[in-house]
Amino acid sequence: MSEHSVRPARPADVTRLIEIEDAAGERFREIGMDAVADDPSPSPDEMFRLVAAGVIRVVDIDGRAAGYLQAEVGDDCAHGEPASADPAHIGRRVLGDDEITPGLAALRAEETRRGLDRWPRCCMRLDLR
Repeated sequence: MSEHSVRPARPADVTRLIEIEDAAGERFREIGMDAVADDPSPSPDEMFRLVAAGVIRVVDIDGRAAGYLQAEVGDDCAHGEPASADPAHIGRRVLGDDEITPGLAALRAEETRRGLDRWPRCCMRLDLR
């Protein structure tokens, strides 16, 4: 089984994080979401700024960055950007209705209320252990 860990991003990760973002974005083209695929990845300068600000957590698999999550706090509220993962490490599965917890259902309802259901959405899970 692969070894994995979650850690703060480091400046040495910047190039790899941009590679992950580019590769993850291209997956959207496969399902007709070209607007998402065409959205530019952060520039190296922007990614360095985010890393320096401490708002990115990296998932390492076998010592190599495989994905990341950007989460920032504003007005005492946390906001997580959509996670980006190297397509080579995507092993997620779609959750069935019977697997969606009440808390997850409430989060999805809030996303719908905010208009984030323009495209089909689902809840997914990646079992790490």
